[in-house]
Amino acid sequence: MTDDTSPAAIHPAGRSAAAWGLLTALFVFGVLADLASKAAAFEWVGRTAPQTGSRPIIPGFLRFTLSTNPGVVFGFDRMPDAVVLLATVAAVAVVLFFFVTSEAKARWTHAALAMILAGAVGNMYDRIFSRVQLPGRPTVSIREVRDFIDLSDIHIGPLNYPWIFNIADVLLVVGVAILFIVSIAQWRTERAAHKKAAP
Repeated sequence: MTDDTSPAAIHPAGRSAAAWGLLTALFVFGVLADLASKAAAFEWVGRTAPQTGSRPIIPGFLRFTLSTNPGVVFGFDRMPDAVVLLATVAAVAVVLFFFVTSEAKARWTHAALAMILAGAVGNMYDRIFSRVQLPGRPTVSIREVRDFIDLSDIHIGPLNYPWIFNIADVLLVVGVAILFIVSIAQWRTERAAHKKAAP
């Protein structure tokens, strides 16, 4: 009898229509949510707060502040566009490789990979096509990532979160967090099974 966990018994996601359907649906939803939210936030805040480029949404907690990021993440300095795009394409290829070789029933893993793909592609779109005139700036920001979610009003003691981010960033962080949790859970399950099988 073939063990269900043996390589021969694993049905890869790359051959599963259901797995591809889940990945595609979440990926498309994530990209559309990111790009639509950027467009809507920049249009609304730019129209209603043209001087400051910032509007409170939940006082003391959340505001929308228009910003662009020429770097990669957390305000890091600019890297050459070609390097950033190449790294993003490489990351997408790695994610797709992990997907097609994963177990077809690993739904949480596929959801996490779809989020990571959507986040990477959403920000990559900006690095290729974005062209934004920010309030108070004389020049147009070209090929910079659009950010608008601002939590800097939250203060925990002397600390606060100074970076402005977007839905793509949220998708990336949540996707990586889910992968980490799934990996830990899988490791604990395999460890328990190994202890049970040991003489």
